[in-house]
Amino acid sequence: MDLQALRPILAKKLKPTRFTEMSPTMGAIVGMVVEEKFTDPEIQSLHITADGHVLIEQVGDVGANQYLGFRKDLYRNWNNLLEAADLTDEEKDAANELLRRKVFRWDQIKAN
Repeated sequence: MDLQALRPILAKKLKPTRFTEMSPTMGAIVGMVVEEKFTDPEIQSLHITADGHVLIEQVGDVGANQYLGFRKDLYRNWNNLLEAADLTDEEKDAANELLRRKVFRWDQIKAN
């Protein structure tokens, strides 16, 4: 799977203007994943806390200063978007991998 080759395809298929019900926050998440500026402010990264909450780090911020919600809701909404966009299996895999690379999973860090 060539993520760089699939990124512009995903940007076109997931573009927020294609989805009338997409929230500005999900549009910003899509922009973060495909590295396109769909919103202002842009999201730099997402952080999942040890107890399953999601925090947003916006471009230019120091740290993740905005609360988004629960991890399960993020992934449910993301998967619903991928289904609605009618992506191929390869495109879904690429979108999920690109998202994975932008999410810091503090809930998966084990203490020594």
